[in-house]
Order: sequence, then structure tokens, then C-alpha cells
Amino acid sequence: MAETIKASSNQIEAGNLAEQPFARIFYQLAREKKTGFLDILPGPIGESKPIKRIMMVKGGSFYVQGGTQEETLARILVIQGKLNEEKYHSLKDKAGGDYKKLEELALKETGLNPQQLGELYQYQVELKIKNCFALVRGYYQFKSAEQSALQKYPLIPLSPEKLILAGVELHFSRARIEREFAGIEKKSFQIKPELGSSLEHFGFGPKEIRWLRQLGKEFIFGNGIRSSNLPSEQAEQVLLALYLAGFLELSKEEEDFPLGRIYETPEEKVSKKEEVKPAIKMEEQKEVKKEEAKLAIEEILDKEMTDQELLKEVDKMLDKASDKETTYFELLGVDELTPPAIIKRIYFKMAKVFHPDAKPNLYKGEIREKVESLFTKISEAYNTLSDPEQRRAYVERIKSKVSEEQMEQASKAIQAEMEFNKAMILIRRGAFRDARPIMEEVIKLAPEEPEFRIHLAYCVFKSEGVNSARKNAQIIENELQKRPKLAEGWFYLGVINRVMGELEKAKECFQKTLELEKYHQEAQRELRVIEMKLSERSEKGRRKK
Repeated sequence: MAETIKASSNQIEAGNLAEQPFARIFYQLAREKKTGFLDILPGPIGESKPIKRIMMVKGGSFYVQGGTQEETLARILVIQGKLNEEKYHSLKDKAGGDYKKLEELALKETGLNPQQLGELYQYQVELKIKNCFALVRGYYQFKSAEQSALQKYPLIPLSPEKLILAGVELHFSRARIEREFAGIEKKSFQIKPELGSSLEHFGFGPKEIRWLRQLGKEFIFGNGIRSSNLPSEQAEQVLLALYLAGFLELSKEEEDFPLGRIYETPEEKVSKKEEVKPAIKMEEQKEVKKEEAKLAIEEILDKEMTDQELLKEVDKMLDKASDKETTYFELLGVDELTPPAIIKRIYFKMAKVFHPDAKPNLYKGEIREKVESLFTKISEAYNTLSDPEQRRAYVERIKSKVSEEQMEQASKAIQAEMEFNKAMILIRRGAFRDARPIMEEVIKLAPEEPEFRIHLAYCVFKSEGVNSARKNAQIIENELQKRPKLAEGWFYLGVINRVMGELEKAKECFQKTLELEKYHQEAQRELRVIEMKLSERSEKGRRKK
């Protein structure tokens, strides 16, 4: 196998993914709390550009640039059922092949709140990292960096242990393990002592932890699988993840797995049909390039237009140029990847159509003023995008403008969710006074989230007692109008109404709780008590009569 990653700083560490699995590279960097850039390249280093770049800070916070179409926010929204396929393709057509714009349109369409947006960004980063576990070819390169150099990225705190386990479960089927780790079932592994203190970080349940602790200090891989109560493939994936994470150790002589090299041996040659495919794909790509050589804006600029059609086009372009949200790329009908030569070609075509002197008989009076205004903006866009330094600065500026506020909201939402989980542990223990300050911090991070406001109101009530009951009941009622299916909110409201002596209202609240959560034990118990009290009250009323 490739040499293990060195811990020295300011050193570029690189290798071949066929010899060093991505899972091992990623986790070792995380375990060593590295800060820097991990690039994934399709070809040899220096000869190809990264297809993915993973930014990490102290091995615990991550952000990923690049990736596949299926890893874009728009496609994730489709996968999650928040955007249907028809709407996705409609927005894709509207974006004109600009995936950044497509993501913006998709986010606007779904109208996610800050908490949902934070969860979406976290899901995307997790997905991009997990999908790297599928790689069996290519190259990697890691370069250390100062933490300050990565602060501009919207880093997401994630558990490396949970990522390596999820990545292996997603991409290492039994068939793949048998090929890349041939003979592993007969290998004898030693368990490193530090595994014991790390098990909880993987998110294992009591069943998995008991099984792993029963393996002893040394075990044969196949026997370890058979001793587990887990499905055999899942047990195999758990042990493989621990091995790739470095918690299970083999002697150097035993470390002889073919890994990604298995796909490069003569015995594994692809069939004729598979050999033809790359050639076909290359031809298809050439055809696509020919078709894409003329951009959509050029189709408009190249066609013969009547004066009326031309004036309509001037108005459309002027509307676009006047829109503050329109970027220079959008105004010229290009994207961030369009080379300078093509931008120059489009600019000259625009000059032939939209320059004030291009149509002297048509561009007169007010029309000429419109055209002059339009061409000034077109020239401004061209001058900026044709200069490499100005273009780079402009791209950075528009990216930060688009994402800064969203990323800040997403970061706050993630932090709020983490703090909320801490508060909920205390609430379930009945430690409402301790939970209250945490919930107050959560509200500062996500002030508009109804669920958070409901839990805070209940903590305040439990801390201050009956004197605050009516005020907090009102807060919970108001927030339940926004989040009516929150069972716990109805339960809280029922408790407060019961304390205030409003038993009928309390009964309705507990019934509503059970409609939403059939087996809510506390609501069942409260409802029985309320019904007994109401029955006693009714009986007393009859006796007085």
C-alpha cells in the first residue's frame, strides 16, 4: 500500500487512489486534526485539475467545492421530495446551463427557512464527501494551510467517524470488498487500544458496542462477522470501516490487498462493448462541443431581425441590464467557465447589434438614449470579464454577495440545532432551569423557529411557576398556529392549562397530542387524570343539585 500520510505541516502529501483508499486518506487527515485542502484529481498531479476540493479545519469542519450534477442543491431538493422533476427541468431551462443560478432559483422556489437551509447545506457536504468513497482510480493531494485561509468558506462541523462509516456502508458492497480486499475474511487483525474510547464517536448502538468489545485484542475477520448479531454484510462494512480508520491493524506481510489496482490488471480487462463506450462517448462529446460552440445569445445575435424585433430585443436586454441581480456573465449570455475568446466574440457580435451607431436610421431620439445606456453596461461587463484580475475579483465578489447571508444563516441554523439538542437532553431529565439559558441562546441564533420558541416558553413556565403560566400559554398557542403538528407543543399547552385549572382546555390539548403521537405516554397519563377530575367535578355538581 502507499506510504501513510505524514504529519508534517506545510507539506504537500499526494498519492494514487488505486493504492491508497480515499477512506483511509480522509480519516487519517481528520484524526490528525489537519487543516488544509484535499484535492481529488482524475489524472496525475500536475496534469489535471481537481474534480473535488475538500476544505477541512482541524479535521472536524468541512466544505467541498466541485462535484457531480446529482450533488447540486437543486438535485438534492428533488431527491428529498422538496422539488418535483417537472419544476426542476423548468428551472434548469431558465438557468440556461448555469448550475449556480439553478441552485439559486431552486432555493427561491422551495422557500426553505434558515434551519432547513442549514440542514440542506450539511446534507450536501456529507453527500459530496461520502461519494468520494466510491473512487477506485484517480489521485489525491493534500496541502496544509493556515486556518485563517479557510475562514471565508462556510465550513460545516461533521463527525469524521460517522462519515467513514456512512461512506463505507454506502459504497462498499460485499462484491466490492471481495474484489478489492481479497482474502480479508482469513486475515488476523489486532485491535488498537484506542478503539474503546472512540466507539461512541461512530454512533454505534449498545448491540454493536457489545459485539466489538467481545472480539478481544485479536480476531480473524470472518469469525468476527459470524459472531455479530448484525446482518453479515453490515458487520463486514463496520469492520472494514474500522480497519480503514486505522483502529484494526494487520502485519505488513498481511497488508497485501489489491485495492483499486484490481481494476487495472490484464485479467480484469473490460469487454469489447465496454472498450467501445469511451470512443463513443468521446465522439458524443465532440458533437456536443460542436453544438455548444454557438451559445444561446449568439443564436439571437446572428439571426436577421426586423426593426420591431430588434427594438423588443433592446428592451429585453435593457431590462436585464437594469436588474440589480443580473451578473455580467448573465448580461453577456455566458457563464463563469466561458473562456475569454468566446466572451470577446460575443461582445463584438453585441456591438454589431446594440452599438448606438450600428443602426443610425433606427436608433434615434429616446431609442438612441436607451441603446447608449444598454451598450455602456455591455461594455462595462466585457471590460471586467476580459481582464483576468478584474474577472477573478468580480467572481469572488458576486459569490460572496450571493452566499454570504445564506451561509451565515445556515451556520447559525446548524449551531442552533446543536444547542437545541443539548437543551432537549436537559428538558427530558426535567432540568428546565439548566435548559432555559441554552434555549435562550438557540432563540438568538434562530429567532423565527416556532419549535424553539415553544420549548423556551415551557422552560420559562417550569422555571418561574404558575405566575408566568398565562403568558407562556399564549406564546405556545401563537407558535402552534405556525407549527400545528408539533405534538410536544400541545402537550406543554395541556400541562399549563391544567395548572391554571382550565381542565377542558387541557383535555383538548392532550387529545390533540395523542392524535399526533399515539403512544405519547405522558399525555396518556395526563388525560386519564384530567378525565377523573372532570368526572369528580361533574359528580359533585349533580350532588349539589
